[in-house]
Amino acid sequence: MNSDFDDRIKMEPAHVERLLAAVEAKFKRCQTLYFVYFETAQHSILCNDTTALPLSVECEIEDATIITRHSFRVENPIAYREMINYNFQTFVITLASLYENLVALSEVFVKKVIVFVKNKPVSTPLRDYIDFHRKLMLLGYRSSDHLSTCLTNSDPFLSKYLTHITMLRNRFMHGYSINIEMSGTEYVIENLNSGTLSARSTDLLIDRYTKEVLEKSEVFIRELMVALYEMGKGSSSNIPA
Repeated sequence: MNSDFDDRIKMEPAHVERLLAAVEAKFKRCQTLYFVYFETAQHSILCNDTTALPLSVECEIEDATIITRHSFRVENPIAYREMINYNFQTFVITLASLYENLVALSEVFVKKVIVFVKNKPVSTPLRDYIDFHRKLMLLGYRSSDHLSTCLTNSDPFLSKYLTHITMLRNRFMHGYSINIEMSGTEYVIENLNSGTLSARSTDLLIDRYTKEVLEKSEVFIRELMVALYEMGKGSSSNIPA
């Protein structure tokens, strides 16, 4: 029935496999960015302390039988900040795109949440999808199911970070601010008046923020996949394992 509104969301194995591959590739990209650039981010250097320079970082990422090696060397704080800023922007945009892929995947297996009569967007942000889903539940148009349970279980993470991530994504795509600032000896992401993260919160430290978002996103993705699998069991099409 969903495909009657949008022929891009037919339950076809090849289409589902492409979406799953996109989610996996983007998540691995975010993991790589975190381990190479953010896990051991040197706040002192980012805040203009030159005593620990030059800085050399080497990192190995193992994926099944494949090992990729990453390394960089910086000799001044400006170059290091530019590197961190650029890769944080990539991290946020990739993660936001991954979330939109999750919405597209959900629309294959779950009764449609948002119906666009005309001017259908290329994709739907996860924040919009969840908000519409919640309103339909409150109005009694949808009943509790595996998807609603998944969203409820993930609500502490989604409520705290999703609006902020969406705001960052929009500012990166349509603005010019780096959205990170020096605060004493710490490199801190701006809270953007998101209402969910307080200014100068330690949750906004570049290393802590990316770690929390990455780990909680992984849990959410796994739980969502289980929910979608359960809801798609009755389909006549074969669901990729």
